Amino acid sequence: MYQKKITQLLQYFFFISLGISLIFWSLNKIPPSEWKTFVNSLQGAHFTLFIPICILLFISNVVRAARWKLLIKPLGYNPKFWNTFFAVSLGYMANLAVPRLGEVLKCTVLSKYEKIPPDKIVGTILSERLVDVLCLALIFIFIFFYSNNYFQSIVHEVNLIRQSSAESQSNSSDKWVYGVFLLVIVIGIYWTLKKGIINSFNTLKNLFIGLLTGFFTIFHLDKKITFIVYSFIIWGCYFLSTYIGFKAMDQTANIGPMITLNALAFGAIGMILTPGGIGAYPSLIEVVLRPLGISYAIGLANGTLQWFGQTFYIITAGFCTLILLPFFNKKNTVTYD
Repeated sequence: MYQKKITQLLQYFFFISLGISLIFWSLNKIPPSEWKTFVNSLQGAHFTLFIPICILLFISNVVRAARWKLLIKPLGYNPKFWNTFFAVSLGYMANLAVPRLGEVLKCTVLSKYEKIPPDKIVGTILSERLVDVLCLALIFIFIFFYSNNYFQSIVHEVNLIRQSSAESQSNSSDKWVYGVFLLVIVIGIYWTLKKGIINSFNTLKNLFIGLLTGFFTIFHLDKKITFIVYSFIIWGCYFLSTYIGFKAMDQTANIGPMITLNALAFGAIGMILTPGGIGAYPSLIEVVLRPLGISYAIGLANGTLQWFGQTFYIITAGFCTLILLPFFNKKNTVTYD
């Protein structure tokens, strides 16, 4: 019991420390002369555009829940739509705190309210994640061929960041940042080895059959075309929310669809790197905007603004779900005389 809690704490510390380190590293790179620009650009942002962004993110979660139901149905279960939607919303909120906790919580919600075996649900979540990875890979392939020059410019900027980071390691003002990075890497290695050696053999055997059953539901869908359409809608909502996010600042309002697609792709990587994209998402948005000649302060401000808007929706939807979930399942509550 204690060993499991320690492992979870180490995992939490690893990813949160990485995100916080990226925040301080990003802010530390803003030249003193541009701090006023950074602050003013955030203060002058069009926050009313958060409304359509939140609506789009809500639609994406609704469609994601409907898509997940398609994966669960071949297992012989037909969960209520709202329970599936609530599970998705809670999952996103949980992942802000601890990576992969959202997947556990999604399984818990459907297992409790719909009586579906958790191991089979995990398999459907794995299928869903693989589909999202495929969609992201297709976006990268598209921008590589149809926006190759700009894509190469972004890669060049990333390489410059790596080189400048290596050259600045001797700078005493940055040593604490790299110290934290080193610490989280060491903890990450320890966590991976310990979890892999101790827990893998204990859990793999029990979960393997259930995982495979849930995973292969993707090959037994009754509505394959609907599943594909849902996937396009989900990523279309992400694209539109990013596009509107650029409109929220006057300095980035003229950015077009192709640059937005680049931002969507690289921003998604940022969401994977740290919990909720903390630190990583704004930094990668700034890198995407850099080839346009947009200053570091403006690019980071827009990335921070977009990250805040997404996080605001996730937290709001998550807390609303905590209130509504028991209410929608009152009829499922067993009473005793």
